[in-house]
Amino acid sequence: MSAVTLWNAIERRLADEGERLAFDTEKSGGVSYKRLRELTSAIAAGWVGQGPVAILANRSIEAYVAVIACFRFGRTFVPLNPSFPPARLRTIVEHSGAGECLFDPQHEALVAGLGIAARSIDLGAAGSDFVPQEPNPDTRAYHLFTSGSTGQPKGVPITHASLGHYVRHIVAAVGIDEHSRATQFFDLSFDLSMHDIFVSLCTGSTLVPASEMALMMPHRFVAANAIDIWFSVPLLAVAAARGQAAMPMQKRLKKALFCGEALPGAYARGMAALMDEGGEQWNLYGPTEATIAFTAHRLTDEDFERDVVPLGEPFGDNLIAVLASDKVHPATEGAEGELLLGGPQVFAGYYPANDVDPFVTDESGQRLYRTGDLVRIIEGDIQYVGRLDSQVKIRGHRVELGEIESACAKLPGVEAAAVVLLGDHANPRIIVAWQGDPLADFTPLASRLAPYMVPKETRHFDALPTNANGKIDRRAVKDLL
Repeated sequence: MSAVTLWNAIERRLADEGERLAFDTEKSGGVSYKRLRELTSAIAAGWVGQGPVAILANRSIEAYVAVIACFRFGRTFVPLNPSFPPARLRTIVEHSGAGECLFDPQHEALVAGLGIAARSIDLGAAGSDFVPQEPNPDTRAYHLFTSGSTGQPKGVPITHASLGHYVRHIVAAVGIDEHSRATQFFDLSFDLSMHDIFVSLCTGSTLVPASEMALMMPHRFVAANAIDIWFSVPLLAVAAARGQAAMPMQKRLKKALFCGEALPGAYARGMAALMDEGGEQWNLYGPTEATIAFTAHRLTDEDFERDVVPLGEPFGDNLIAVLASDKVHPATEGAEGELLLGGPQVFAGYYPANDVDPFVTDESGQRLYRTGDLVRIIEGDIQYVGRLDSQVKIRGHRVELGEIESACAKLPGVEAAAVVLLGDHANPRIIVAWQGDPLADFTPLASRLAPYMVPKETRHFDALPTNANGKIDRRAVKDLL
């Protein structure tokens, strides 16, 4: 799709792929590219007004049909997660300016409290001759709302130009084959789901959403659905590797992609058991504000022994720099500081506007987004160090809690770990919460970490709490300790 826009690439697939399945599910069957074209036209024929459209649905055929209807017919879509509290959903609707809502019929009771016109997504609707329209590249494709430090969700609008740049260049960088079968593990309100939907459609592939049960046994989901391409947060690799060890499946993956959190090398080593001969694992990195992912790193066997897999290099026209001592520095060998992102995938700013400016400007006038991630540039790769907001002081020493987590994750029997700081400045206590073998031995940390970094306590969990996006919920961990 190098010479055409993402919109044109998907229109061509809708016209050419015919009865090939665009989306497939184990229980309710699938929707072909031909039928997707008809359904999206039928939805668009009933639009109300011209503003943004909220979509109350999740990991269902209805959700994806609604997304593509908005995409094809020039409407900004605003994903609403049915698991969110009603008050939060109403805030998102208000802040986004959405004037109507498309909803999965199973969420009819929830939509009544949103206060806007609503219409259920009917997969049995007849087609229409409603004509799609190519969007202006600078208009918003979607408007996501992430957690804000003030307690209010932050609105992140992403344009068609940014989305198109991402899809075009990630397909080329990772080498996504057409007519593949790909996982869909993410909630619609998590921007990584946008990768699944748009990469799949522009390559004429089939997207297979996972049920809640499938998320508990993902290796069986791979086998039962003939999956070629896996994309998830790193923690799901633990469940996949554990299941494969207990009950091996013959089906193997061509590619496994990870994003959303730091990827421990041990997770990737376990995931290797699910990879086909010659199969590739990739680590992607990028905040919602920079359109899904911004850098990519293809793993080698050497990465299996690392505490944290590198973030790789920016793809396409994306560019990076680092902020250190309040100055912007080029991302050259040895540079260390807060990672800055610039280029066509970076959003223009929060909407509604946020009181804190998330950008800095370099000497050339380039606006760069402040990620809050601390990195080092080593041998051309971006090495993840930790989060600015997880940096603490212990007896005067600056400590990255992520560094302790990485050391814990390498211990035998530790599947995943979350490190939190309790106590006050006079008596700080580093505590490790972990899942895995209840008898895991943490004494080797004394020889791997500085004395002031060694945890004072460890607590075992059958499963660490996670948020709606499948990431470890460190706030919930802290509340449970």
